[in-house]
Amino acid sequence: MARIRLGISSCLLGERVRYDGGHKRDRHITSLFVSHVEWVPVCPEAESGLGVPREAMLLEGDPGAPRLVGRESGRDYTETVTGWARRRLPQLAAAGLRGFIFKSRSPSSGPADIPVRPAGDGPGGQGKGIFARMVMESLPGLPVTDEERLARPAAGESFIESVFVYDCWLGSVAGRESARALARFHRQHRHVVMARSVSHLRRLDELLARAGNRRVADLQRCYLEILAEAMAVEADRDSHARALADIAGGLVERATPAERHGLEAAIARFRRGSVPPSLPRLLVRRLAFRHEPSMLRWHYLQPPLAEARLRRRHRSVYENIT
Repeated sequence: MARIRLGISSCLLGERVRYDGGHKRDRHITSLFVSHVEWVPVCPEAESGLGVPREAMLLEGDPGAPRLVGRESGRDYTETVTGWARRRLPQLAAAGLRGFIFKSRSPSSGPADIPVRPAGDGPGGQGKGIFARMVMESLPGLPVTDEERLARPAAGESFIESVFVYDCWLGSVAGRESARALARFHRQHRHVVMARSVSHLRRLDELLARAGNRRVADLQRCYLEILAEAMAVEADRDSHARALADIAGGLVERATPAERHGLEAAIARFRRGSVPPSLPRLLVRRLAFRHEPSMLRWHYLQPPLAEARLRRRHRSVYENIT
């Protein structure tokens, strides 16, 4: 089985590239993805020639477009890092990344909530690390996270699922001028979206319903933008129960009374937290196998084997560490 390729901040793998010459090896990440992932490590500060060790840095100025400056000297390193990034990004695009795990709180690599120091009398706030921002802008739809979010059970599973949905997108839709391929992708992934955000699913439904003579490339661009927003929402028990009930609704009329009762009870127990999600999903798959086998191609019911293994491993590794 081919390994999926993920970008990662080099320090999280134990490389001594941080400003103080140290690293931030994350054993949750290295334990979770071992034998499943091919890493593409990146450290924007070290690779752009700023050296190890180096001055600690921070973001300053406009939170929407901050500068990268030395914490003590105030020296502006923005152009050094962004100039390097413009040369590095085409290589990352060609590498076939399916996701990126950034270093949290890093002024260059943090994907969100990085403090931005005000410049003069201007307002401060929070923003994205300058390299992380460039990655997200140049690779729209790419799932991103950081090691702190990844360690949370729901957020970790959400990222893993997002990686494989994005892999499906690249393999079946991207680069193909085919409205049929887009419609098939939507049909097979609609309950993944439903389990995160009904409002985003409604927007996707409306986008395709009003496609008309719109160019397929434009449809794909808009669809991927909405999909990426939806996949950034963490699913919870209520939203998963909603997706399961929606799938079950298309099957219960053909089920026996005992099957209907068992499925409804399993979904209700899952919603209360007394059974794992595998139980109602298994019952739904059994009904689909008997009455509507085409449903078994839906990502929500039958995720890729590698994804299912990683999600199980994530739960196991997280429980052992915490």
